[in-house]
Amino acid sequence: MKIMTNFGWKNITFAVGLAWLLFGALTYRLVDWDVPVSLMMAACTYASAEWVVGAIWRRQYRQWPKALFLTWFSVAGSYNAYWILTGHRDRLVPDQWITSLCLYLLAGIIWSVLPRLPEALALLRAKTAGFASGRIRK
Repeated sequence: MKIMTNFGWKNITFAVGLAWLLFGALTYRLVDWDVPVSLMMAACTYASAEWVVGAIWRRQYRQWPKALFLTWFSVAGSYNAYWILTGHRDRLVPDQWITSLCLYLLAGIIWSVLPRLPEALALLRAKTAGFASGRIRK
């Protein structure tokens, strides 16, 4: 049941984020922001951000090179490849990665850390309950 809850949470928040990206692509008419690049970068984020943030959060140091590559590809590599392959190198915006990285990490936190936050808070309360009641002395 818990897996379905996290799965539903991820899909609902992904749909909201994707709708926001598509709205922006269609409304703001920026030269480097269109529907295909939004779909491609969103798909890369959906596939990797949860795992990347989880690997960092759990301090899985051996996974960090893979996490760094997946982050780079999702945030900048896929964007650059799209515009180069479509023949529009002039549309590359050098500072685009900053916004994309923030959105990528936000998605990873929403999908990886927030669903487990109630469990973490309950564990913290259990560990600190003795201190609050005065039962445990220094």
